[in-house]
Amino acid sequence: MLQKVGYTTAIVGKWHLGLGDGNLDFNEEIQGTPNDVGFDQSYIMAATNDRVPCVYIDNRQVDNLDPNDPIEVTYDWNQAYPDVPNGRFHPELLDVMYDHGHDGTIINGVSRIGHMRGGKQAIWNDETMGEVFAEKAIEFIEENHNQPFFLYYAMHQPHVPRIPNPKFRGATPTA
Repeated sequence: MLQKVGYTTAIVGKWHLGLGDGNLDFNEEIQGTPNDVGFDQSYIMAATNDRVPCVYIDNRQVDNLDPNDPIEVTYDWNQAYPDVPNGRFHPELLDVMYDHGHDGTIINGVSRIGHMRGGKQAIWNDETMGEVFAEKAIEFIEENHNQPFFLYYAMHQPHVPRIPNPKFRGATPTA
């Protein structure tokens, strides 16, 4: 509707409505993104910040993906990657103790829902995720400030895990 009346549209942040048909290959162009339902641009997380894959999706591609280090993802414990530590069997590697269901692959010291290997160059940093999304939103605004635009900025912070940026550590008893 907004595009029809001349708006440039974008989403930045947490999509949480799913991608594709659930059978995704994150190493290829991804279909079923916000770009397929009315957004000209999208910069989102692949699922939520507690699930794998822990990567950003820039329109239809994993941002920073090295084709020589493909991403593999499964949510089936029977297909978990034995060469990748998980929170269930390696809690000593965690910076944050997991709760129910969050006992899969450990990324950035956090045990996630599901299992992932590969894509090391593309993995986000939980501590700076808020800044990354804010920078993408500002970039979109600066590029489009002279024309009608709509930006859906969906912050990830309300969702677990809540990992504070180092500049805020110790600012409160819970940070």
